[in-house]
Order: sequence, then C-alpha cells, then structure tokens
Amino acid sequence: MPTFNNNANQLLEAADFNFSRGRYDAAFDQYFEAFTQEFCDVAQKRLTNMTVEGLLSPEQLEKLFAYHNSLDSQRGGISSFNVGLMYENGVGKLKPDLGIAVRYYERAIGEKIPDAYANLAQILVTGSGEPWGVKKDIARGIELLEKGVEAGSVQCAYTLGCIYVDGKGVPANERRAAYYLGVAYLAKHEHAHRLLILLQETSKLDFAAEVGAAKRQVDEWELLKLTNHGADGR
Repeated sequence: MPTFNNNANQLLEAADFNFSRGRYDAAFDQYFEAFTQEFCDVAQKRLTNMTVEGLLSPEQLEKLFAYHNSLDSQRGGISSFNVGLMYENGVGKLKPDLGIAVRYYERAIGEKIPDAYANLAQILVTGSGEPWGVKKDIARGIELLEKGVEAGSVQCAYTLGCIYVDGKGVPANERRAAYYLGVAYLAKHEHAHRLLILLQETSKLDFAAEVGAAKRQVDEWELLKLTNHGADGR
C-alpha cells in the first residue's frame, strides 16, 4: 500500500470526498495539487480517470496537459493541440465537440504547432464541424494547409497532395499534387510514395522539377529543426 505525507493524504481524502458528491471542480483542484506539489501517483491516476470519464472542462484539460508538457520540456501550444484532439475524436465518455476542438486548434496554431494546421484544415475543408456551428471554409482550409507545410507538417503536405489529385473543392492540379506528395514522400509519409507513382503513371508528366522543389522544402524543415533545437538548448 503506498504511503504519502500528511498533506498528500489530506488532499486525497478531501478530493475523494468532493468527487463522491459530484463536486468535480473542487476534486480536480485538490487532485491536481496532490499530483503536482506532492508527486502523488494516486492523484495522477484519479486525474486520468476523470479525463477518460469526460469530467474535466476544456480549461482543466489544458491545465493538466500543460503540466505534463512542462515535465517533458515541450513547447507551448502542445497542450492546446492535445485538448483539441480529445474534443475532435472523443475520449472515453468525453463526447466529440468540434466547436471546442476548433477553438483549441486555433490556439495551437498561434504557437506554430504543425499538426494543428492539418487538423483544423480538415474540419474546415470537409465541413465536419458544421453540426457544432463551424462553417465549411475550403479557402481557409487550403491556406492553413499551405502554412502547415511551411511550418513542417507532413500531414498537411499529404492532405494537400490528395486534394489537388482529387480536385474536390479546388481545381485538380497534377503538378501541385506532385509537389506536395513529393514533400510528404521525402518526409517518409507511409502512403505518399504510392500515390506519387500512381499520379506519374496516369498523367504521363515529368515531375522532376516538383520533386526537386519538394526536396528543398524538406531540407528547410531540417534546418528549422536544427535552429529550434539550438534555441531550446541555450
């Protein structure tokens, strides 16, 4: 049986009491204090259970993720992205809410989190957020995907490549498709190479220039990673 100091025990007892009576906000605050200040693993498990059961508000989820991210020295914005991801997909008893997901993806984009561009763009391009009041906006979705590629998102590159192959919502453009699929392929996206080969076979075009440009983009990503790593290490 684990043993904790008196303060941790008192916080746990108070949190369990509040939780049993449905006072989840108070319980969260006490579990969070026991976890972050007293390093209580039981409190951490209680917080995990509250997350899975959908009992935490978006703000509480962000606070919890932010703490985890600080332990791993992650950049700001990851916590917002994680909250957005949870509300986009639903976790445990937490029901999907793309209105909340969009709000947190916007915050993550403000912190230049690459995959946040891809997730928000997907919602806007497909119109999947309309039941939650998020209007379909293909133009902004494409703009976000393009910015995501600049920021280093492999998923943004692959999604753009697929969009320009299919021509859904935008005119089909084989050369743009080849460029973005080339970026995704060179960055080791698992499906991009097959689609790029198929595109070349069906179009009969020479995509050497597009693949060359794609390599330059991936090289820029690597330089960006080195620059950011150097800045983090200062």
